[in-house]
Amino acid sequence: MRACLACVLLLALAAPAHADDETPVAIGVNMPAAWIVTKGVAVSGYAGITKHFAVRVNLATYANSIDTAAGIGMLLARADQEDHHIGRLYDVGAGWMYFPRGLWKGATLEAGLLFRYRDTRLENDEVIPQLVETHTATFGGRALAGR
Repeated sequence: MRACLACVLLLALAAPAHADDETPVAIGVNMPAAWIVTKGVAVSGYAGITKHFAVRVNLATYANSIDTAAGIGMLLARADQEDHHIGRLYDVGAGWMYFPRGLWKGATLEAGLLFRYRDTRLENDEVIPQLVETHTATFGGRALAGR
């Protein structure tokens, strides 16, 4: 928790981004290292609407794996068990972004919607049930603050 707060503080104190207000679109992807470590790929497309507002659409897919950050805790907690995590998760999101200092400059606030489809399987021969399959579709709201 302290690490998260420190990151937020550093982001808030960082020098403002020098972006061109004339650029109405932007594209972002997750770090290439994540493509290997988490077997996940994410792409976001941004479109400026006014001097302070933009929309963002996000697509992501990642493996149901103990290689992910959340899975590392599970791995440590259950080191004596041999689980086999199989399947993928798929996210589609859209959000309305606000930039108080101007489009693509400084801090941003975002409110949006998220759709997640989970098609996963957990196998473990040492517990009952030995197989747990999950096929879910989830809709939710999200709020983000960033820089």
